[in-house]
Amino acid sequence: LDARFLKTIPQEWVNLKARPTKILINGFKSSISQSIVWNDIKKELLTFEDYNVILVDWSNGNGFPYPQATANSRVVGAQTSE
Repeated sequence: LDARFLKTIPQEWVNLKARPTKILINGFKSSISQSIVWNDIKKELLTFEDYNVILVDWSNGNGFPYPQATANSRVVGAQTSE
């Protein structure tokens, strides 16, 4: 999924409303794409139930300076909630 193309999500993910959804978002100075831990968490969640698991990687906006990263987190939260 790509936040820049929100209109294509229903076409790409047809079971979005049929299953419970879990959203995993990395924190300050971390990256989902560069850490195997996030995929391990996703796999573990899927052993419990057939969830939609969304991994949100905002590593382009979660670095220094810290005050800017905290401001960016509001944007990421708003975009994720859409």
